[in-house]
This record gives sequence, structure tokens and C-alpha cells, in this order.
Amino acid sequence: MCTPFLKNNQSLATLPPGVYQVQPPTDGTAVELWTHLASLPDGVLRLPRRVGDFLVADTVREEIAFDFENQGISGRELRRQIDRVIQASPFTFHSGQDPASLSGGERQLLAFMAALRQSPGHLIGFNCFGSLSEHNLKLAAQAARQYSKVVLEISYRTSQEMWRYADGALDQATVPDALPDLKAVTGHIPQWGLRCRGLKKTYQERNFSLDLPSLEMKALHVLGICGDNGSGKSTLADCLAGLTGFKGTVDIRLSHGQAVNVGYIMQSIVDQPHDAGYQDLLEQLVEYKKLSGEHAAQYGQLLADSESYTQVAELDKAAGYRLMLAGALLAGAYTLAILDEPTYGLPAAAVSRFLKEVMAAFKPKPLIIISHDFNFIERICNQQLFLENGKIDGALPG
Repeated sequence: MCTPFLKNNQSLATLPPGVYQVQPPTDGTAVELWTHLASLPDGVLRLPRRVGDFLVADTVREEIAFDFENQGISGRELRRQIDRVIQASPFTFHSGQDPASLSGGERQLLAFMAALRQSPGHLIGFNCFGSLSEHNLKLAAQAARQYSKVVLEISYRTSQEMWRYADGALDQATVPDALPDLKAVTGHIPQWGLRCRGLKKTYQERNFSLDLPSLEMKALHVLGICGDNGSGKSTLADCLAGLTGFKGTVDIRLSHGQAVNVGYIMQSIVDQPHDAGYQDLLEQLVEYKKLSGEHAAQYGQLLADSESYTQVAELDKAAGYRLMLAGALLAGAYTLAILDEPTYGLPAAAVSRFLKEVMAAFKPKPLIIISHDFNFIERICNQQLFLENGKIDGALPG
């Protein structure tokens, strides 16, 4: 797990090195938390909200070297320190690669590994590990301990290791709500099938290939695609949605010979802010024929009445927009919906309840979910596909 054993009311000044996932403080305590951290003698570094977008070098190796060079380290010691960081991270085979070509989670981890070389002893960021797999989250925690850093991630995600800030200390937060099981609803989705033959997509700049010589999955309701950061999950989704060229064939077979019309919420829009209210956005979806007027009115009423949607939208405007779009795919004219990381940075229980409401209100449709949250995947998907380094690592019934 990410954090060492702690007692309640543990002072921030005496926290052991590691990563601590902290519930977002209220407006008043947020200022207090920042002021308290700034007063600590070893200083605090505030990570930007989209930390993975703040990469400045042309290669992974140069990105890691950047902060060492700023500290005046050069020559043999510089190379030794860079190698040490690379060996403690999943970048051994990507050291000469352009950081912009990495997956979202890999960019997030690279930025964090570089930030650890800054001098402050405390780091704080909002949802700065939201894209990391469980494996890479453990690597981040190990690196924090290795460099004797205390890292506070303010996050809406829920886990068994949540902490709450109060009066200069951390207390164990309340155990989050259990995730609802959505299979009673998703079991009504008409069965569909997926077959890939000789599917291959290569990115030379990433030194990466998605390579699926043969894949056939039948009796699908909801397919979950899982794997580590950079394993090819989003690349496969892009291929299935027809958004990128590839070698080989993809055959999606819907029930009764229904034509495939894919709606896709991509990971790349995860933090885009939108000031428009959901009524304005629903009007745009109707205008572009993504929703019928009748379904838009029905969906708008569901949004107005949904406590789960309101909970998310009040937490974060961008997250509310993203969740509203995910529900619109399920309510709209699409015959297959793909949701890439629908629980990104959010309380999974609220997201699950909202998706359940939408699927119960509208005709359930074939669905593909991409997620690092295995707990979420197990409660919504009837089959799971695991990828590793662009290849199939296994498949399981849900």
C-alpha cells in the first residue's frame, strides 16, 4: 500500500516519507493546510493540477536530468543519479523517447519522478496520481520514501487509505461507500461479439506496438479493458472506434445485425473545463444529432434529479461535464459506447450510481470500459481483457 502505518492525529511535521491520499479540505481548511505546509522548515512544492503536461525536455532522460542540472550536479554523478531514477521507474526502455509520446499515466509518473529531485521535503498536488495504475502508484510511493519526501495528494478518489486534514494533522477518514453492483442492469444489454485478426498498430516515436494476432470474445455485455500505464488500452480503444489506422481487421458484431455507431469519451478530455450548464450542452448534442429532443428532455430531467450527478458536478466542474457526456452516450443514438477512465479522479461509488441510473432509464447498449480501478471493473463488466506491453495478458469472465 502507499502509506506507512500511522496513528490518528499524526502531525504533518512528523509524517514518515510516503504518499498520502487526502480528502479535499473545505475552503477554510484548504488555506490552513497550505499555510501550515509552507511553515515547515524543509519547505513545500506545489505540483500543478495537470502535472503530466509540464514536461520541458526532448527525451525522458533529459527530463529527469533537468532538475539535477539545476542543482549543479554534472558529469559522472549526473549520469549515476539519472540511471538511479530510471531504474526505479518504468522508463528503462523509454529513456530516449519524447515525453509527449508517453501515455497519460506515464507522463504523470515521469513528472512526479522529476519533481522528487526538488529540494522541498513536502509535495502537494490535486489528483496528481489520478492516471496511475496500482503498480505505478506503488512505484511513486517507493520513490517518495527513497528520497525522504512526504507527498500529499488531494483527491476525490476513494480508497481504504484516505486521510483527512484537521488542525495541522492527519486522521483516518471514514471508509468510503461500497460500490454498487451494476450487473443486474448491464445483464439486460443485448449480447455482442468482438473479433480481431492480425491487429497491429505501431508508434515508432513511442517504441510501442499494439499486436493482437487473434482475439475473439463472445456473449459480451460490458467489456472491461485493463492493464498498466502504457500497455495499449487507449490505443486499442482508438482502433475499435476507428480513430486511427491499423493493420489487420476488427469486427464488432452487434445483435440483430445492428450497424456499429461508436460514441467514445476519450481520456484526453479528462480535465477540460466547461462553463456551460448541462442544458446548453444538451442543446448542442441535439443540434449535432447526438441526442433526440425527446431523449435530451428525459436525460435533462434525470440530471436535475440525480443526487449522484450533483455530487460529482459540485466537486469539480470539469468532472461533472465529463460524467454528463458519458451519460449522454448511454442515452443517445450510439449503438456502442466506449468510456476511457470514467472514474478518473472521482469517487467511484457516485460514478457507478449515476451510470446505473442512466442505464436503467434508457435502453441499455453495448459498452466498453477502460479503467485502472479493478473494483469498479468487476462490478460493471461481464468480461475483462488484460493487456501488457501491447499484447494480450489474459481474459476473464466478470
